[in-house]
Amino acid sequence: MKKRTLTISLIVLAIMLLVGIGYAGWVIASKTSDEAAGSFQAYEVDTANLTVTTTDSTVVFGKPASSSTALKWLDPQVPQNEDLVAAFKITWSKTVSANTSFTLTHKFYTGETEVDDLTDLQKLISGPTLTIATLPTGVTVDNASNVTTITLTPDYVAGTEIIVTVTYQWGPSLGGSSHLNPYDFFNPKAQSTPLQSGEAYSATTTNYGTLAQEALAALNTFVTTDGLNFKVLVAKAA
Repeated sequence: MKKRTLTISLIVLAIMLLVGIGYAGWVIASKTSDEAAGSFQAYEVDTANLTVTTTDSTVVFGKPASSSTALKWLDPQVPQNEDLVAAFKITWSKTVSANTSFTLTHKFYTGETEVDDLTDLQKLISGPTLTIATLPTGVTVDNASNVTTITLTPDYVAGTEIIVTVTYQWGPSLGGSSHLNPYDFFNPKAQSTPLQSGEAYSATTTNYGTLAQEALAALNTFVTTDGLNFKVLVAKAA
């Protein structure tokens, strides 16, 4: 029993130390740019007619707004609630005489460097998916559940706003296959319980107690040490 109590104390201490070094919100703050607002940028397009404007550019990997878990061993001690959705709007001010398409490309960066190998990061953060809840007249997309191309037809009314939502999820090492918030994912489980397939962050992860320490520490490194941020680039299709 003493050994188990010590283990719990160490895990709680580890989470509190993460808070102490600025990990309180698990925030991925979007980049700023002189070319366009926030992380949503236009390139290789007629920028005199295309406008890309941020409406919500901060993603917060924080605590759940509420939880029914009465007995908890993982408590992030953070004030910020989870907010995994960002958004931006696109407008085209020119009359469309022939179908005109734009591609949307999401990329993660650490500082100014694009993250080429997403293997570890995608264990912590899944997605995103890009969606348009309401398609304006004259706007079509290639895939409603994850938009990568927007096409304007001659029916498009110049200046009409197209609102694009960017939605992330917790990765399998922090939220399991159901992408739960870590608070809700870990607390119902015993720390010593072996992991399910696909949940481990590394070969040294053996149970949910070690997974919580390792995966949250890794996310902390990505966010606070490496400066993790994201961009969605809007480009004229070939």
